Amino acid sequence: MAKEIQTWEVVACIVMLLGFLVARRKRPKHVWETTPGGPYVVTITNDEIVCEHPKRPRESIRWDAVTEIRLVTTSRDLYDPGDWFAFIGAEGGCSVPFEAQGFDQLWTVFKTRYPEIDYGAILNTGTPYSQRTIWTKGANQRLVPREAHGTT
Repeated sequence: MAKEIQTWEVVACIVMLLGFLVARRKRPKHVWETTPGGPYVVTITNDEIVCEHPKRPRESIRWDAVTEIRLVTTSRDLYDPGDWFAFIGAEGGCSVPFEAQGFDQLWTVFKTRYPEIDYGAILNTGTPYSQRTIWTKGANQRLVPREAHGTT
C-alpha cells in the first residue's frame, strides 16, 4: 500500500531546496572579488612592493627608497577603495588599498621591516579625505636584515 504524500511534506522539501540554493549563492566574497574593474593586486618581494590594477598604471617602489609611509583615507563610495597605504620616496611611490589581493602580507612587512610604525594612527583613521604619516625614515629606525623579512 503506497503512502500518500502530504502537502506539508512537499512544501518542506521545496523550502529546504530553496534555502540550500540561496545559501550557496550568498557565499561571502573576498573584498578583491567585488572591486569594480577587477582586483587590486599587491606583490611583495625582498626588493620592492608593487600594486597593480587593470584600470591604472602599475606602481612600485624599492624598499630602500621608501622615506615615508602614510595612511590615506578617501571617499567611501562604491567605486573607490576607502583606505590606502602610500609608500613614498623621492622618485615616486606605491599606493595600496586595504582591499588589494595580498594585502595581508603587509602586516608581516610592517612588523619586520618597519617596527616603529604608528599603529595608533592606523586604528584611529579619522575622517574621509585624511592623511596620516605612520612611519618616517630615520625616526627611531632600527635596521632589520633583509633575510628576516620573510618575503619572496
